[in-house]
Amino acid sequence: MRTQNWLLLPVLFLFTLAPVMAYTSPGQPGGFVNDYADILTPEQEATLESRLEALATSDGSEIAIVTVANLGDDTVENYAVSLFAEWGIGKKEKDNGVLLLVAVEEREMRIEVGYGLEGTITDAQSYWIIRDVLTPAFKNGEYYSGISGAIDKVSEAITGTTVLPSAEAHDTSNGEDNEANLLITLLPLLSMAFLGFLGFLTNTKSYWFGGVAGAVVGILLGSLLSTFKVGLITGAVLGGIGLLIDYLLSRGSGGGPSSGGSAGMFSGGGFSGGFSSGRSGGFGGGRSGGGGASGRW
Repeated sequence: MRTQNWLLLPVLFLFTLAPVMAYTSPGQPGGFVNDYADILTPEQEATLESRLEALATSDGSEIAIVTVANLGDDTVENYAVSLFAEWGIGKKEKDNGVLLLVAVEEREMRIEVGYGLEGTITDAQSYWIIRDVLTPAFKNGEYYSGISGAIDKVSEAITGTTVLPSAEAHDTSNGEDNEANLLITLLPLLSMAFLGFLGFLTNTKSYWFGGVAGAVVGILLGSLLSTFKVGLITGAVLGGIGLLIDYLLSRGSGGGPSSGGSAGMFSGGGFSGGFSSGRSGGFGGGRSGGGGASGRW
């Protein structure tokens, strides 16, 4: 990856709060098919639900279909990752879940694949399903047909009854595009880690730990992903940011875990509580690794 791209790490680190705070949960899942955008008839929902229940019973894999009216201020990538984490799609430790997210107003969609199925349903194959199955149907307003066809292809890949095309037309030769996609994929994961770290800093009495942690993370990331010189620069910037954040949080919380403080949103029932509560909706606690593909129609 080009050096100048990794110089953006401090900026990305500062803005990791934005994508997480933009995500708004659509609610608890009512089954495998959750048509919040109301683009399917009750009969169509029931048919799809029956098929997905049968797959979960026979294979254990969980495919969730979610349609929303809009993404709010979020991106389709972050919304999918956040929703996948909230609901825990797929079985715990197997991570064999797949999410098909459709945002009607933005005319965007995403297939998000769990860790355990990333070798079975590759990013290129997810792109092929979006390009050749979902997009043509959606352009004609045939939402049920597109979703049904996508379920066919994903189910066949999971059960091994067919091998999806490798999507040769999906051009992955453009290095800059791939780098941008990698950064977009990393943002939600960095956001979750960063918010957890903020909660930790809120309950510490030190004003310096955040600076040390930021410097270490910056040096390691910059060195591993570029050069040691870049690592030193990134470490210095993130160290300063971490020091400032730690000072503000520790001062706002009174330096102790029992204080209310202005930073209380990062401890207790804020971010982490929202994600842990959603897993009671029927899915098995699976995780996503950020694999999959996005598209528009």
